[in-house]
Amino acid sequence: MIQVQLTEISKRFGEILAVKDISFTAEEGEFLTLVGPSGCGKTTILRLIAGFERPDTGDILFDGRSVLKDPPEARRVGMVFQNYALFPHMSVGGNVAYGLRFRRGIDRGERVHELLQLVDLEGLERRDPAELSAGQRQRVALARALAPEPKLLLLDEPLSALDAKLRERLRLEIRRLQRRLKITAIYVTHDQEEALAISDHVAVMSTGRIEQLGTPWEVYYRPATEFVASFIGHGNLLAGVITEVGDKVKVKLLPEGPEVLVRMERDYRPGQEVRLLLRPERIQLNGSSENKLHGQLRGVEFLGDALWAYLDCGGDELRVKLPALSPELEEGQELELSFSSQDCHLIIPSSPRG
Repeated sequence: MIQVQLTEISKRFGEILAVKDISFTAEEGEFLTLVGPSGCGKTTILRLIAGFERPDTGDILFDGRSVLKDPPEARRVGMVFQNYALFPHMSVGGNVAYGLRFRRGIDRGERVHELLQLVDLEGLERRDPAELSAGQRQRVALARALAPEPKLLLLDEPLSALDAKLRERLRLEIRRLQRRLKITAIYVTHDQEEALAISDHVAVMSTGRIEQLGTPWEVYYRPATEFVASFIGHGNLLAGVITEVGDKVKVKLLPEGPEVLVRMERDYRPGQEVRLLLRPERIQLNGSSENKLHGQLRGVEFLGDALWAYLDCGGDELRVKLPALSPELEEGQELELSFSSQDCHLIIPSSPRG
């Protein structure tokens, strides 16, 4: 295991600034995920850590030592790619053994057998990659990355080409292996559900910057910016202005909404513009919580175990997640919604970046 530290890393490709002033630390044995939309710089960061690219500014430290001058093969990093990157002319065993090409004094046959057993592919050493399913090929790629016993595992959208159910199963297997092997892992994905499900910490990225780094719970329920609130999960963001500050914060929803109470999380001042975040699952239908909203039902979607209800609340569309056994709802129906001061979160609108 190693600690990985990036300090003020920037990287430009021609006119494109891919990464700007990125700093974060992945502690020993941690599973850290970089999540964000395509083009935000996630894969560039992995390539910089692996040594495939060199930063224009900043430093990358492994256990406190700069590795900028180390070639990729000297960094003890295993990498799993989105497209598997298996050699079609090699057998499964040959692909896994290829990861051992820089290691000496290892019984390759024994190591290959051990790794295929680890990823539940025992007995498939002689198969060609083309004979395997997509999930099996990704397991081979994972075994190859783990073959030389790396100190750090980097995974670049390894599950994006798989169907939803297979993604769910393999992400749990990757997490299980990472914990079992006690290896530091940095994972890249655009799938926010995947990021929340398997990570110790999540770094939410946008346009080459980290918007927030925190636990899955923090980035979901206490997002630092409007971008994080809208990108992670389904969030209702309502404009408001603070009217009173006391034990709780009183917020007038704009333009013609009611006043609501929000718990005190930081220093606020009357007159300050805010965004009120309401997660759909924290809103109750005909509940007894202190904050009330009224809206007209515009549509309902059945999800199996729940319903999405869409309501017009004074011009704002509110998405509400309700139990599937909720009373029968009809389009155009007027509904009363409630939420507590503990179940919402205030965000200060971001200033334009220079």
